[in-house]
Amino acid sequence: MSDQPPVTPPIGNDPDDIFSTPPSAAPQGTPSSSNQPYVVPPYIPPPMGPQKKGPNRLLYIIIGLILGVFCICGACALVAGGSVAAMFGNPTFQAVFTTGMSMIQAPDRVPAGVQKQGAISANSPANGSLKVGTMDTWTYSGKSGEQLTINVQSNSNSFIPFLGIYDSSGRLLSRPDSSSSGRSETLSYTLPNTADYTILVGGFGATFGNYSLTVSSNSSQ
Repeated sequence: MSDQPPVTPPIGNDPDDIFSTPPSAAPQGTPSSSNQPYVVPPYIPPPMGPQKKGPNRLLYIIIGLILGVFCICGACALVAGGSVAAMFGNPTFQAVFTTGMSMIQAPDRVPAGVQKQGAISANSPANGSLKVGTMDTWTYSGKSGEQLTINVQSNSNSFIPFLGIYDSSGRLLSRPDSSSSGRSETLSYTLPNTADYTILVGGFGATFGNYSLTVSSNSSQ
């Protein structure tokens, strides 16, 4: 009988040992023969891109309200057997739609319930103050062919004004091409007739506050 001790196979390498760990179970990227513990690398989030400033949320809210009214009234018209044309001809829908648009720009006609501030003369600034949900009108006596430059300047940080000029019957003649975006708004217009004209001042998005109104003319009054 030999005096040499029996050879014991290394743990984990015996294919018949159910508790052994096969070499394929070693963590990826770490040699199976290494005795060092496997360290999971820290997670590094991807770099964030530059943040872009979104558009005016107030404008989105106003447009959303108008579209909501359109969808609701359209659904009611279809359920009742009507048509989209009949919906637009409905006085209630026209009033709601006009009110929504008047919160963005000067409406097509002078609205009811405006605050009449009296007469304004060329090159003589006037001051006014809008309350929430209101509009001001000023009367200007003009001559045919007279070129006017009308400017409204907000004196309140939160007030964004808009302008419109109307004929004696209250019909819109002109308003600035772009919607209001700042504290100053300017309108240029050549008067077609010698008559009294109405200048309307409103607040974009139903904003309100104090303002200064100036009418410049190429003709001495």
